[in-house]
Amino acid sequence: SSLLCCVVLRQLTHFSATHRHARVVCMLAAAAAAAAGMTGYIAVRDAAGGVHVVAYENAPQGADSWPPRFHKLLLHFGPHPDKASGPASCELAFCDARRFGRLKLVDGDPSGSEGITKLGFDPLLEMPSLEQFAAALAAKARGAARLKPLLLDQCFCAGVGNWVADEVLWQARLHPEQLLSGLQPQHVAALHAALKDVVATAVAANADSSKYPDDWIFHVRWGKKAGSLAGHKIDHLTVGCRTSCYVPALQKLIGGGAVVKAAKPAAAKKRRSKQPAEDEMQQQQQVEDRGEAEADAQAEGLGSAAEKELNTAAGPVSRRGTRAAAAPAGGRSTAKQRRSRAKQLKGGEEGAGADAA
Repeated sequence: SSLLCCVVLRQLTHFSATHRHARVVCMLAAAAAAAAGMTGYIAVRDAAGGVHVVAYENAPQGADSWPPRFHKLLLHFGPHPDKASGPASCELAFCDARRFGRLKLVDGDPSGSEGITKLGFDPLLEMPSLEQFAAALAAKARGAARLKPLLLDQCFCAGVGNWVADEVLWQARLHPEQLLSGLQPQHVAALHAALKDVVATAVAANADSSKYPDDWIFHVRWGKKAGSLAGHKIDHLTVGCRTSCYVPALQKLIGGGAVVKAAKPAAAKKRRSKQPAEDEMQQQQQVEDRGEAEADAQAEGLGSAAEKELNTAAGPVSRRGTRAAAAPAGGRSTAKQRRSRAKQLKGGEEGAGADAA
């Protein structure tokens, strides 16, 4: 980013002046530190063994050791072939604990590489005019395109990170989820001015947050903690997979310009998941009723006719080995009703036997 590159280059000015051939090291350090972000850092060890640490704010403990902790790349530079009297060697360490950074080896002019040519405008060095900025926004205002993801898109605007985007939106009083299609000319003008001012102010302060204006949301946005700004509560939400801090009372959606998410069919899903459980309970109850009826029938010495009647009443055998009970018109028969019916059948059989005798 332009912000971090300027800070890195300023801190390496002395090293570059005393080690002329190491200017390439300074440029690599600037680019790599920008890629590593707030948690990464660059360490350079000169020919005398001195370690120069370049970090966004405070270098982690042990960063002045060699090789530094969490280093992902070590570059070794030998003496210049045409300057034997120059420094013997120097080394550069690219450190990135969270592995957010990227380095690319380019053969030839770096300005012509794909990683550079696809970058958008630099808000510090080449901020477009208001008319050009408005046209660029209009070209992106398709469908559900939202404001903060666009600011974080390096192909649109190079060098704007998460906290810078939050600060710009706060200064412009715009919601992070605002649809681009809902922006009016006055909103575009406020966004243009805020983007230019926030980046310029941060670079002028040499990225020292203690020098940032007191009314910046930067001072209260970290850690997703409750807080207030300008007499109003702050809130956090996730936009484009990034945590965003804003003031809901002052950063309102324009014309209801938020992306409306379809409601999840939670109720229907719950009913679907509940149905198999109900079916299983009903089958289990049928098995228990069947077992109870059969036990009563065996205890009372039911004949074959009574057992046949019970089997008919219980219904056909299902695939799971259970019988679906045949329900009368008034509802499913209970075990008590089936026992009563079995006793009647037994009494009928005994009467038939007496008549035969």
